[in-house]
Amino acid sequence: MVKGVGPLAGVKVIDFCAFHNGPAATMRMADSGAEVLMVEPLEGTPTRNVPSITTEEGYAWPPPHANPGKRSPPLHMTHPSALVPMDAPGVHVLGPMRVFGHDHAPHGHMHIKLDNVRVPKENILWGEGRGFEISQLRLGPGRIHHCMRSIGSAEKALDLILERGMNREAFGKQIINLGKNMETVSRARIEIEAMRMIVLKAAKAMDVMGNKEARIWVSMAKAMVPEKCCQIIDQAIQIHGATGVSQWSPLSEMYMQQRTLRLADGPDEVHHNVVARNEVNRYNQTGA
Repeated sequence: MVKGVGPLAGVKVIDFCAFHNGPAATMRMADSGAEVLMVEPLEGTPTRNVPSITTEEGYAWPPPHANPGKRSPPLHMTHPSALVPMDAPGVHVLGPMRVFGHDHAPHGHMHIKLDNVRVPKENILWGEGRGFEISQLRLGPGRIHHCMRSIGSAEKALDLILERGMNREAFGKQIINLGKNMETVSRARIEIEAMRMIVLKAAKAMDVMGNKEARIWVSMAKAMVPEKCCQIIDQAIQIHGATGVSQWSPLSEMYMQQRTLRLADGPDEVHHNVVARNEVNRYNQTGA
């Protein structure tokens, strides 16, 4: 939740919000830090049955077609975004969502219900059907930032592996010298450096080609980095034993964050599909 700007200055608002004009729209995810509220259709409805926007003036989007033969707008132009004041009638904050059993305060997600919420037409951002465009402008840089922070978590996990392995003994040896722990350290370092390179290349592509053309590289990074970070943190937990999943170590929270990131801003499967589809298209165009 943020302060509004311009005519909404001083007003707490839910930003980038599409909302439902039916009985209730249950909000599953709300990222208050990034000023974004994601809307999910009512349970039991198709995922593409996205909520519509209805304003106080009776304006609706997507618009009903008076002419049955008129073509509908492209799917990516059927999602509006609007500012919704937090004190608007029908906005109900039901409570914090829990992630792995934790409320994730103070930067977690709230469960919000919007019940017949109406706002002025001028609260629609950028114009009709441009919500997807707005979100895409944020998602590319956002995914890169996630990956950068994830690499920092992997570095921290590797530091903890070394600290634990070098300073604890079992069976008369340093833990680092037991089993395949030395190989674990090697693989972690190799994977961290590989993650750094793909994130650097994706960031460079964004600078040179722009977000749209760089999306393949961004998806590569987003598909690779959180998964590899989860593996490195999991290995750090293993070398710590029970301490790794207790309050005596940051590893359990680190794992929770990275595992959640494999769903945030597009799940792994979506990004792998983007990369694979590009390869298939390239093959179809060149035959090689």
